[in-house]
Amino acid sequence: MTARSCVVTLMITFICSVASAQMSASEDRVRSAMSVAPLSCSSAPLLSCGGSVTASPSCLTDVYFVDLYTFSATAGQTITLTASTSTGYQVLVTVQNTAGILTSNFGVSPVTLTYTFTASGTYYIGLGYVAQFATGSYTLKVACGSTTPSCQSSGTINLNSTVSGQLSASNGTACLGGTTYSAVYGFNGTKDTPVQITFTSSFAPYVEVEPPTFDTGIWRSSKTSGSVTLIYLPQVTGNNWIYFSSNTSTPTTGSYTVRIEPAPIDPCRRRSVTH
Repeated sequence: MTARSCVVTLMITFICSVASAQMSASEDRVRSAMSVAPLSCSSAPLLSCGGSVTASPSCLTDVYFVDLYTFSATAGQTITLTASTSTGYQVLVTVQNTAGILTSNFGVSPVTLTYTFTASGTYYIGLGYVAQFATGSYTLKVACGSTTPSCQSSGTINLNSTVSGQLSASNGTACLGGTTYSAVYGFNGTKDTPVQITFTSSFAPYVEVEPPTFDTGIWRSSKTSGSVTLIYLPQVTGNNWIYFSSNTSTPTTGSYTVRIEPAPIDPCRRRSVTH
């Protein structure tokens, strides 16, 4: 490689680095402008699943024109946004709540963004060009779907151990089905060795224990917060399951603790042996 070609290569690399840095700075700045758009924009029209809107960014926040839309979501719902424009500008698309941007994507047209809502509520959809004071026609389309989350174990509890946690919307309803939030822990049981499971919660609990084959086990529930105790005799050696939820018909959140220990021996039921 000649000295001249080395200089040219270095100049091209420098120019690309500067352009990349400038674009990154512009993206960060328009994202910042978009995050405060709910305070700057006087209106946020409602967008619904299957909807499409053609417009030009009209709300000035910082040095960027953006548009903001309102979207009513349900927990577990997936939204896919597609923004297209012939302006030549790079497009920033966001999903936001009142606290700020939850997710975003930007690039040359068309730009797509997919997000799954973890909680029901009202959210914002934002769109703007990554160029100062830029306007021009765009089309924004909204497609919706639902995900069916699987039941994920919250962990494994050892014998003579206690775990604490929070039952919340992030647990979902898949572990026990129905409309209430539910969760599950695993524990290693030994065949014919009884254990005592104590479940304490700030909500009225429903607790179910099942063997690794998922055959019907035992269950206990309460109409009030507090503790329930189950004595469980593992049918086989291996991983067993403790499922729980609130004993209500509506989603309920709250704190809980689970403790597993050897079952106490009832001296009245001991067998006497004589020689």
